[in-house]
Amino acid sequence: TVRQARDQGVAERECRTSAEGETCWFIATAARASDQADGWVFLQLRDISGLRSAQEAQRKAEADLADMVEAAHDLIWRVDNRGHWTFLNAAAEEIYGEPRTALLGTKLCDRSPPERRANDREALRRILDGGTLVNHLMVHVRADGEQRWISLSGSPLRDDTDAVVG
Repeated sequence: TVRQARDQGVAERECRTSAEGETCWFIATAARASDQADGWVFLQLRDISGLRSAQEAQRKAEADLADMVEAAHDLIWRVDNRGHWTFLNAAAEEIYGEPRTALLGTKLCDRSPPERRANDREALRRILDGGTLVNHLMVHVRADGEQRWISLSGSPLRDDTDAVVG
């Protein structure tokens, strides 16, 4: 970092050090004090150990949540604002009798029999219009033709501008 500062004028680097079994993370910022290559360099160290610990705790919490979603026996799903599946957990394979990768990108309501499709599209539309849906009963058809009753609940997914995106 100091050598970079002498060569380039300023440099910043994330570093860690260990002492007595504890690791300390810091950002070292170095800046050349003059235009001369052999002049003084100012060095600033900022402790970011708390930030790194919080980031690690966040990563672990996200990994734990992902594991719970995958282990769930209920279908956990997400659709885009046109009703196409963008996420399905592992339960989808048992429910629909085919790999979830084959289902991704298809419309949720296309799994409904034709006589129920309009009703199910209206239920999904309520979510995509910003409302919530609780225990809407749907019939979905598996890959082998068997029909399964599904109790569908959902709420809108919004972006940073509060627009519904799925």
